[in-house]
Amino acid sequence: MKTQMQLLILILAIVNSCSNDVLLKKSEINYLGDFANQMSDSNLITTDSIIGEWTIYSVKTRSTDSVKTHNTVSVKTRNTESTCYVCPQINFSNNGMGRIKLPLGEEEMFNWKINNDTISIFYTLDAKYRTISHNQYIMKFDKKQAFEELELRCTTRDYSYILRR
Repeated sequence: MKTQMQLLILILAIVNSCSNDVLLKKSEINYLGDFANQMSDSNLITTDSIIGEWTIYSVKTRSTDSVKTHNTVSVKTRNTESTCYVCPQINFSNNGMGRIKLPLGEEEMFNWKINNDTISIFYTLDAKYRTISHNQYIMKFDKKQAFEELELRCTTRDYSYILRR
């Protein structure tokens, strides 16, 4: 009986440690999922929460450089943020259409659609300008004391647009 109890405890310990390892590996691999999970229930994004006028405040990018010396390769990661001084205005209408007004008065028209925490932005083929890339973005909404901030993090490349109002 004592041997069976020890065997049962050993099996439970192995199962528990294996499930923790699987969870750890999933969270390491899916950084976009982690980004989306940072939102609390109060920050859930609905179509109504993004409708209206926003300013494209900045663009964040992350780049990696590989440096090869002798038999080793080192990787350097750089995070940069470019802040606008004359910022484009972006308007999300409730009909799925959007408009970006550039500083010199040009306008871009685009379509958008929300699915859970992801927004898709797409242009017509003849669009002259594309200030925000034709892509899908994970949204992170943050209500600050002085403004609202919406981060659109690209799902296929390592950059984000920061919108404020």
